[in-house]
Amino acid sequence: MLERFARSQSRSEPTDLEFKSDFDGSKSAWLDVLKHCAAMANSGGGKLVFGVGKNGDHIGIVSSLLQTFDPANISNKLRSFTGARIDASYREIQLAGKVFGFLIVRPASRLIVFESDGNYQASDGKQGRAFIKGVVYTRVPGSTREAEQLDLDLIIDRLVQIKLSAVLARIETVARTPLESDVIITDPADASKGSVVGTSTPVTLIPQRPNPETFGNAPVAMRFAPHDSKAIPIFEIADPTAPFSSMDLELQTQVRLWKNSHGFQRIPSATLHGFYLHRAELTISSDAAELCFMSATVARGFPFFWASRIDPATRREVMKRELMHAKSPMTEVMPFVVCAFEWELRKDLLSQPNTKALRKLKARNIVAKLLKFDKKEDFIRRSKKGATYLDLDEKRYAMGQLFSDRQVGHQVFERIVQLHLEGKADDKLKSFGQRLDLLLHADST
Repeated sequence: MLERFARSQSRSEPTDLEFKSDFDGSKSAWLDVLKHCAAMANSGGGKLVFGVGKNGDHIGIVSSLLQTFDPANISNKLRSFTGARIDASYREIQLAGKVFGFLIVRPASRLIVFESDGNYQASDGKQGRAFIKGVVYTRVPGSTREAEQLDLDLIIDRLVQIKLSAVLARIETVARTPLESDVIITDPADASKGSVVGTSTPVTLIPQRPNPETFGNAPVAMRFAPHDSKAIPIFEIADPTAPFSSMDLELQTQVRLWKNSHGFQRIPSATLHGFYLHRAELTISSDAAELCFMSATVARGFPFFWASRIDPATRREVMKRELMHAKSPMTEVMPFVVCAFEWELRKDLLSQPNTKALRKLKARNIVAKLLKFDKKEDFIRRSKKGATYLDLDEKRYAMGQLFSDRQVGHQVFERIVQLHLEGKADDKLKSFGQRLDLLLHADST
């Protein structure tokens, strides 16, 4: 962790990390730690690392903080300001002869709100305030801040998912069926009429024994009845107002709906941004990646990450199919995707004589421009026009710098996606994010 995020003259703090040079035990230092602990607990957990200087130098702590950061001590201090408990532990390690401390904060099971101000007197005699009564704090890359509406929504969604998961964990298995079995919902007034869940196919249930009085307990056979007006219509939906027990379950539901809709299903931009930010929690199959790629392209978002997760053979088929269909904006994006992932085959794929997309003037101009690049690195760096630098969170990032330092590049890209999710991204930020998406996720081979 120290080698990855804290190096000399380079320090980056993702959402779940906060670096501190040391801890002097003063009231202001305690209040600062409590604010970070509350924010991390609200944001799904995190770590405060002691012994890292402002420039990323590994300076170590002067003396052990094991007694200072006793879990009961931290919890009691926090309860005096919030009335809530947090689950925290503290560890120390030695590295290159120096001691580093790790205060580990686990996710809270309830929303933590400060019930009184965190006031203190600074060394210069002035009054300071670490946190404010009635405010919820949350984490963003590099800092702790007051939660805004979208932050609160995300925190509440996380807490709801925890509760739902706890409920689902208590549900016992009531039936086991073979793979590929169908679930059927029947009409309470007529148990012979029903519909297959997931496909809404109307069916009629036929008892295997002729006596109608024994229908309720008899084994039954199923007969498809697509024109039966009494059959119950059942439609599966992915309603954003109804929380899923996990984002992975939501993604798999979207994929199932996409397949049942013959490829017409698309995922909203906000949901896609949420999937990206929680990608470590997802099972991203090639089908899921293809759906997310198609959705991101149609929404003029960030398609290259999702394209990178599609199986290569499937990705080539998608390229050929979409070049033939000639539908905007896919027509304008697909030549870039071809060059990003099939550099050696780009001329063949982009020169198909019967490709409708290439007969469009705009697409023809794009292809001509891209085929002028002799080196893939030049294509990645220069093919997409836009700003060469970005001012973000009081720092300036150059595109060339992010090309060289992919770790920082991924952190900046994640922050851009987060701002899009919060509705705070302007056109310049979106353009820079699209260039960075290509730079980071194009096939480097």
